[in-house]
Amino acid sequence: TFQVSETLRQRLQLAVGARAVLREEVAGGAGHRAFAASMREGGVIAIVTIHLAPPDGPDPVAMRQRVTELGNLDHGVIDVPLAVGDLDGHAWVIEAVPTLPSASDRLRSGPLPLAQGVSTIRDLARALAGMHRRGITHGAIDLHTVRLTNSALRVSGLGQTLGGSVRDDLDALCIVAWALLTGELECRSFRPLSTIRRGVGSSLDAFCA
Repeated sequence: TFQVSETLRQRLQLAVGARAVLREEVAGGAGHRAFAASMREGGVIAIVTIHLAPPDGPDPVAMRQRVTELGNLDHGVIDVPLAVGDLDGHAWVIEAVPTLPSASDRLRSGPLPLAQGVSTIRDLARALAGMHRRGITHGAIDLHTVRLTNSALRVSGLGQTLGGSVRDDLDALCIVAWALLTGELECRSFRPLSTIRRGVGSSLDAFCA
């Protein structure tokens, strides 16, 4: 872990906006700390992530390049970070607060309808394929960074890490796909989807296998 200096706090506040302040620390992951940025009048507007300095954390130049490439990709379901920079050797990333509930929250009411589940998996795969063609991996695909409603889909969390590989992304997509179709938040031993849900055709069974 590391301590956030007052100078770093002030510079991050300027990056978020003069009328915004860093509030409480929120759940982060390995190698970074995250803070909610709120307007002084209240209301969280962004999440500021501060990474460990290299070599334990991502290179700030590489993180900036990644965000630039994501912006150039301009994919409809990808939430591109709002800003990125280098402060005292630490890569920092500002991301908008997600407007859609996480897939984990959505699945509390059960699995997606089959048609919606298939279309969601397809759109996620297309987003990842677009990233992979540009040499970008997500590295943090899960039921929290995939966010959806019955009519909308977004992929967030792209400022969390520079780690991961294409295979890691595809493995994570498999876990998310199974959860969306079965409602199981944790992977169990595999069995055909048709033994869990009605109306599953052979092609969807084969896809899950």
